[in-house]
This record gives sequence, structure tokens and C-alpha cells, in this order.
Amino acid sequence: MNKNLLLILPLGVFLLIGIFYFNSKTDPTPSETTEDSGPKNMVQHGVDFSNGQSVDVIDYEGNYLLVSKLRVGDSHPPHATGPGCGDKHWHADDPVTAVNNGKVLSDPLAGGCGFGTLSERPAMMYFPHELLAE
Repeated sequence: MNKNLLLILPLGVFLLIGIFYFNSKTDPTPSETTEDSGPKNMVQHGVDFSNGQSVDVIDYEGNYLLVSKLRVGDSHPPHATGPGCGDKHWHADDPVTAVNNGKVLSDPLAGGCGFGTLSERPAMMYFPHELLAE
């Protein structure tokens, strides 16, 4: 009987110490801070919105392309480099970065209507939503 007590007693004490030790260690919960974490990045895909103004874009298949990076092409008949275009339309001489998602696009139909006609893709004002939320 004393043999069993000598084995059980130290194991019980060890078990109790372990339980108290591990229960006393609590994970620190991250506290929510209301401090300002500094200035927000006001540049989005190469466009500086720090002046608080919107920019003019066209919506080409969900990609917002800066009008300032595009040019307007006049209507023209079919020719050796493309099918032509019967109305004024958008072109880009160099690849253009979409301000809403950073996707880089080249003129899809340089010998035709490019990014589409002005009536299909009218210019619109764009300001990033995440900056409006402040």
C-alpha cells in the first residue's frame, strides 16, 4: 500500500503543477487600436490621388484605363493593317495600366476600333472606393 502511495502522490502533485502552470498561461489577445497608423497610400497603380480629385477613365472590360493615356482616333475605312472603324474610337500608343486593378493592356485592335468607340465606352470619373471610405 505504501508502494502505491509513493507512486501516485508524486504523479498527482506533478499533474496539479502542470495544470496550474498551463492554465496560468493565456494567449494575449491583440488589442484593437484606434490610433492612426499613419498616412494612407494615395497612389494607386501609378496614379496619385492625394489631391482628392478623380481621374477620367474608360471602362474596358472591367479595366479602368486613364483617358490621359489614350488618344481618340477618327473614323476610317478598312486598310492594310486592320478592319477600320466607322466612328471615333479609343487607341493607346503604349501599354496602359488599369487604375482599378493594375492590369497592363495593349491596344487590342490597333487597325480598327482599338479599345472601342467613344459612344460604346464614354469617359467617366473614377476615384478609388477604398480612399472614399476614410
